[in-house]
Amino acid sequence: MTTRYQKSQIEDVARILHKYYLGIAYGPGYSAGIAGDFVDLFAADSPSICSVCGTSPLGGQNLYCVVGFGAPSREPTKEHNWEGGFNPKQFLAACGLESEG
Repeated sequence: MTTRYQKSQIEDVARILHKYYLGIAYGPGYSAGIAGDFVDLFAADSPSICSVCGTSPLGGQNLYCVVGFGAPSREPTKEHNWEGGFNPKQFLAACGLESEG
């Protein structure tokens, strides 16, 4: 998969935001949403993919996998197994906004 952003670019943004959030006094210039905006940007560029059905969590797909198109029922049968892609929790932890783990 080709992505617009390299790992080093994402790490640079996390470092900048970490410095910013460390020095902020939660005054009028505070914007807690800026890190969330970067999370959305990077996640859209490198989404996780379900190893069972091949869908991405972007675009409002089903909460569950639909497997076995030949089956009489096309009801969701199991939860997605997301793999790869951008890790929002790791990014927010690097920004100093969330603990990793």
